[in-house]
Amino acid sequence: MHVPRACTVIGSLCRCSPLTAHSQHSLLKMRDEEDPPQKNAFVPKRKSKSSIWDYFCYKKEDVDQKEVLCMECHKVVARKQGNTTNLSDHLKRHHKALYDEYKVKSGCQPKQTNICDAFASVTPYQKGSQRQKEITDTLTFHIAKDMLP
Repeated sequence: MHVPRACTVIGSLCRCSPLTAHSQHSLLKMRDEEDPPQKNAFVPKRKSKSSIWDYFCYKKEDVDQKEVLCMECHKVVARKQGNTTNLSDHLKRHHKALYDEYKVKSGCQPKQTNICDAFASVTPYQKGSQRQKEITDTLTFHIAKDMLP
């Protein structure tokens, strides 16, 4: 493991070896300095049904529409046989704000509540009530009988 040092290429701390840092950071710097692709160089997916396609497109030259590009970072995203899971995962990992926008737009709701929300929505039995005593006795018997935590 390399100690963080100031990189002369990107002007900040990095953990790369000097040779790796120079080559990788030079490429990144060159890529960032290039002109971004023109909007008219891309086309939307034909016959798209999912709202995820608002964030992805194809190059105009890609007539068969095989190579999916992210409109935000222009990276190629793997997609197999119409499955959009990788597309939504790309947004989730790399463009959190766009992912949140997509979730709102598509109306996707979580299928299951998380455990904190589930317990917060439950009203506890009153202390000393008959039902509370029965549950406590049953749990105590189960723990003592089976020696389980």
